Amino acid sequence: MSFESKVDQIFERWNKQDCPGAAIAVAKGNEIVFKKGYGNASLEYDVPITPETIFHVASVSKQFTAFAIALLASEGQVDLDAEIQEYIPEMPRFNKPIIVRHLIHHVSGLRDQWQLLVLSGFRMDDVITHDHVMKLTLKQKDLNFDPGAEFLYSNTGYTLMAEIVKRVTGKDLAQFCKERIFKPLKMDHTHFHLDHEMIVKNRAYSYAPHYDYFKKRVLSYANIGATSLFTNVFDLVKWSNNFENPVVGDKALMQQMQEVFTLNNGKEIDYAFGLRVSEYREKKTIAHGGADAGFRTHFIKFPEEDLTIVVLTNVNISKPEQLALRVADLYIFDDQLEKETDTYPPVSTQDIEGSYLMGPGMIVNITKENNTYYIELPRTELSTLTKVADNEYMIDIIGERLLTRYDDQGNVEISLEHVFGRETIAPKIETRHLGERNLEDYVGTYYSEELATTYHISLEDEKLFISHIKMNEMPLIMLKKDKFEGLNSFGQLEFVRNDINKVEMFKLTGGRVRNIVFDKI
Repeated sequence: MSFESKVDQIFERWNKQDCPGAAIAVAKGNEIVFKKGYGNASLEYDVPITPETIFHVASVSKQFTAFAIALLASEGQVDLDAEIQEYIPEMPRFNKPIIVRHLIHHVSGLRDQWQLLVLSGFRMDDVITHDHVMKLTLKQKDLNFDPGAEFLYSNTGYTLMAEIVKRVTGKDLAQFCKERIFKPLKMDHTHFHLDHEMIVKNRAYSYAPHYDYFKKRVLSYANIGATSLFTNVFDLVKWSNNFENPVVGDKALMQQMQEVFTLNNGKEIDYAFGLRVSEYREKKTIAHGGADAGFRTHFIKFPEEDLTIVVLTNVNISKPEQLALRVADLYIFDDQLEKETDTYPPVSTQDIEGSYLMGPGMIVNITKENNTYYIELPRTELSTLTKVADNEYMIDIIGERLLTRYDDQGNVEISLEHVFGRETIAPKIETRHLGERNLEDYVGTYYSEELATTYHISLEDEKLFISHIKMNEMPLIMLKKDKFEGLNSFGQLEFVRNDINKVEMFKLTGGRVRNIVFDKI
């Protein structure tokens, strides 16, 4: 079977005329050895995806923001070890200083802008501007952790880096990158998309499955730095070639792009300048992925092989990193791979029903109805589960494996995205809705000064619900006294009582934000 036929098999699910799809380019050095498009860029008008199709590439954008900062630093215009207030004086000061370098490596402790916006009442399909993000960032009073203490992905840092570029050069990041990066590299189909109303010819639109058909996933971002690069697979290959044969910057600067960070405790992380430096099957990789609305993207280099693979997709259930690595398996490893096996004892099917905690506010529910199992993942439509082997199920809507097993104490847990050596473990939790005493203690209205927004907690039929003027009412699941989980990735609420045992606030933690205070009013 030819290489092209094998790649077609990998992309078979998207090689159809009535669904979204993907564009791929594989390059060996300067030469593109494979290029193809699958599926549609626009389902409304049956426009096929080609390698020339332009995608919003989400966080693949970050390496260009980081490069802009590194370029300015090499010219003496930015000091990576300067406190950020040197460039943005109005930024609040916290217990420990944040330097520019902290922003680059996601170790600043700054709360993530997207979660702050959603919690303050924004929808992710609203028009979200750079000014919206900046105003919310400037209101923050606390950090997730001391700068340099941990790695926790924060889009906020990259928005601040875009602001630094603008203040240092007098040009916004879009104009700066056009002049200093894209034009010299002849990346003629690439730009930072700062105007959500701007018309872009030959662009892909984003989609998500909704039961047996697809729906649009609207994206109206008017902010740059963390995201919003528009490009195609060909232009990203041109950028990849700049690592070996620099046209912008020099070899020292391109090597700096691959320098990772050492935390305060001496532990080295794998995040460099908008890129992850890691290994795949003992081969060094330089890579980054992206996810916004229905766009899912991945850029990966194997420098020892002088190989670049770019996969850009416009549907939220695609897995471009996995697709890219499967192509790498074909190209580098000749597809001679042994399948990994699991050695856990079988889990009883009735034991898998229940709720599982992926993280604060991230609950997975597995239910059974008419002899069919269903799974509800955060931000994903309800999906059927199909058993394919002992301890192994297929999540039908996204085509991924779910593994079930008992932990060392005999408790059930599930493993998600068990692909290429990575997995997310979610232990089963006991949830309680009914019969809890003193639930009325939590009822009331709560206000966050940092988010300038209000939530109301009500009690209905012995169940607690939290509501916001711009959000649907959500049930709260009690984990233990004063600690609750909100569904739909809302977060975990920990209530705080005063000296006379009255609830006076709750602190909200979830994903990339920690301990946002909501005072009871």
